[in-house]
Amino acid sequence: MSQASAEQSSSAYKRGEPIDTEYRPVRNTAPGWGGIIGIAVASTIFGALLGLGGALMLSEPRVAALEGRLSDLDKIATEELRRTKSIIAIETASLRADVNTLKEQAARGEGGFTAAMTPSAVYAVESVINQARAGQPFTEAYLALAATLPEDPNVRALAPYADIGAPTLDALKASFVDAEIAANRAASTSAPTGAAAAAQSLLSRFVTVRKSDVSAMTPTEAAMGRAHDRLKTDDLAGAVSDVSSLTGAPAKAASAWLKQAQARLAIDDSVGALKVRLDRAREQR
Repeated sequence: MSQASAEQSSSAYKRGEPIDTEYRPVRNTAPGWGGIIGIAVASTIFGALLGLGGALMLSEPRVAALEGRLSDLDKIATEELRRTKSIIAIETASLRADVNTLKEQAARGEGGFTAAMTPSAVYAVESVINQARAGQPFTEAYLALAATLPEDPNVRALAPYADIGAPTLDALKASFVDAEIAANRAASTSAPTGAAAAAQSLLSRFVTVRKSDVSAMTPTEAAMGRAHDRLKTDDLAGAVSDVSSLTGAPAKAASAWLKQAQARLAIDDSVGALKVRLDRAREQR
């Protein structure tokens, strides 16, 4: 380049105007180490909380399921306990009944049991049977029997009748006539009284007058009539059942006969069982 060209270029360039501004250095806005550490700690805590909450939210259905299962098991256990108690109660009652039955069989010499009896027991049984069947009290014989066979249920059943005995079947048949008249009279509003009643009672011992039309009978007459017919065939139990159906004044009028008849039935039942035991004891000798 020539000197002329250089000067021309130099004259053509002029220095620009100075910039009228103040210099302000750019401030560093990045956090320091303390801020960085604080942010890190906060982030860690926040993340832990979020993780715990999420874990709880995720495990909540499982907890509910386990609680439900525990509740079901409690119900099952309660029901099984109730059922077991019921079964035990039933089995206990059944065993007690079996034991009582076996005791009664042993006392009667039944069920394969040997009913061994000492000579004194045999004598006591025979004495009670003879006296009881004769319609007599049997106090002394009963005391001897109770001492030798205290566990026999048939011996214990005789206790209420030992001091009083009970009329025989023939005696009950004879006394029923008066009981029938008294019951029918109590049921009737036009029954005779005084001397007429006495005469009717005396006559009835020889002649029995009954209505032929059953439909015309009062309930008392019908019941006593059936009982009378049963006694003709020695059906004392059937007669007792008929007389027991009476109510009110007729029942009261026949109560003395009924009580004696019931005593005879109870004595006969117990004495009959003792007779069976006695026979078995004799067979085993």
